[in-house]
Amino acid sequence: MAQTAFSHIKGVFFDLDGTLKIATPSGVDAVLSYLQDYGIPIDPEARRAAYRFTHAYWADRERVDRDLEHFGPDDFWANYIRAKLEAMNALPPGQTPDEAIIAGVNRRFATEYAPTSQLAPGSLDLLDRLKSAGYVLGLVSNRPLPLTETAEQLGIDRYFDFLLAAGQIGFWKPDAGIFAHALTLGGSLQPREAVYVGDNYYADALGAHRAGLHPILIDPLRAFPEAETIGSVVQSLPEIANLLP
Repeated sequence: MAQTAFSHIKGVFFDLDGTLKIATPSGVDAVLSYLQDYGIPIDPEARRAAYRFTHAYWADRERVDRDLEHFGPDDFWANYIRAKLEAMNALPPGQTPDEAIIAGVNRRFATEYAPTSQLAPGSLDLLDRLKSAGYVLGLVSNRPLPLTETAEQLGIDRYFDFLLAAGQIGFWKPDAGIFAHALTLGGSLQPREAVYVGDNYYADALGAHRAGLHPILIDPLRAFPEAETIGSVVQSLPEIANLLP
């Protein structure tokens, strides 16, 4: 989008996990690292495919619930890893995923994965700039529980005019209901008066677009070229300051 498309914007709403709060390493990168240890090559295209699958999967709440019911808690993650591996096309044609490898990756993820969490680089500077410019700021997440404690721990609660967790209202991104609720909390803004910043193309960008907001997708791998047809794409948070007047 051209910069003039943002001249009427009054509210800037942010996703939390993967956008303002990042895990190092990410769950995707951890699984890919384990797969490499088992001799499965991970090239840039396979990495992008892994991210595309992960974003699509977790944005499809019905599929997640269906898999949980079908596989149960013990086999859920093994099935998830198997589906991700298949989506990546990292195996030779005709070769099916090795169940021993899947079990090993699943076990390592359960016992070894211990990421550190921190604010994404540039978060405080961007929030400070937007707050000083007079934008209504909102934190809108698919978490089931209220966001107050996490926002306080990250030191970002003072920037936001409202905090909204999907579990509080029963609407989950990409459902338009959560974006409509955010607009109301933001002072009854019109959809065209708000942007939504997130890292998940399916839940954040498509969800915001379908609800009438302007999506800004953080996509450092350029895994979602189609996002440019519905909104703006940046590789890091600080770039957003160049979009908003």
